[in-house]
Amino acid sequence: MRKSLFVCAVLICANIFGQTLTEKQMVNARATGYGIIAAKNPGVQFSVFVIPWDGVNTLEYNANNQINNSWHAQAVVKGNYFTQQFDGNDFTQYSSVITSQTEFDLHKSNGTQWWIICSTLPSFSSTITSNVDSGNVGIGTSIPVSKLDLGANFSNPSDFPNKIALWSSGSNNYFGFGVSAGSLDYFSQGQHRFFVGYNGSPGQEVLILKPNGNAALQGKFEAKEIKVTLTPTADFVFAEDYKLPKLEDVEKHIKENKHLPEIASANQMEKEGVNVGEFQIKLLQKIEELTLYTIEQNKQLKKQAEEIEKLKKNFKTK
Repeated sequence: MRKSLFVCAVLICANIFGQTLTEKQMVNARATGYGIIAAKNPGVQFSVFVIPWDGVNTLEYNANNQINNSWHAQAVVKGNYFTQQFDGNDFTQYSSVITSQTEFDLHKSNGTQWWIICSTLPSFSSTITSNVDSGNVGIGTSIPVSKLDLGANFSNPSDFPNKIALWSSGSNNYFGFGVSAGSLDYFSQGQHRFFVGYNGSPGQEVLILKPNGNAALQGKFEAKEIKVTLTPTADFVFAEDYKLPKLEDVEKHIKENKHLPEIASANQMEKEGVNVGEFQIKLLQKIEELTLYTIEQNKQLKKQAEEIEKLKKNFKTK
């Protein structure tokens, strides 16, 4: 496939040592930059710009500020690589090509001059890279920090060194999964969303897991056992100072509202839903109140039975 290259003029400016490039050196610089970027991005269109490192800031900072935010650092070349004539005996000096900010930070003090290769592709873009020492493999990142790193680094890669990471634009837009301490871990900076019925579009969203621990389910949920942890319970009903509602008041409330006191109506439940934990406690409260009513009623029945028995004895003696 034919490659299209939109080559910009090399930035003509003095570097930190007051040196400039000749026209021939500019051609060499553009050709070198193209070769480096094209090797990592076959079949991709891009533009090339070569600038001197300012000796202080990161490579990406230099690209953004010496040119503009549309340009990104791809590599850096050491020494007088571009100031040589590239012909005859002049092409004899040693030079190095570095393709990441991390590598550059390790070696930048060893060179007298550095030239930054910039392009319109993402910063340090690459197809597939690997780190032989760590065994990490990356797609779309030059410094993979996970066993399989898809995209670019997320904010705290040291927490997930043995995971698979999927990354989107922004330092905290990532999702990953892997195994640690015998468990399968899923992690992300945002919420987890699950869709069904994918047909060119996400389809119906059926489940959301949010960072605060909340979950939203569209549909039915079936389980063998569900445990709800919630405090306090309804044991306050049995406290000595608890004022048990009068049955006359309960009867009046039921006639007027068609539901028990402190229990939401059917319309409210349909509209707002039901908090299972709170609802269970309210039901327990009503059961405990009903138990107290039953105990009190039993006392009254026993007392009435005793009085009836006395009346029977008195009637027989007359």
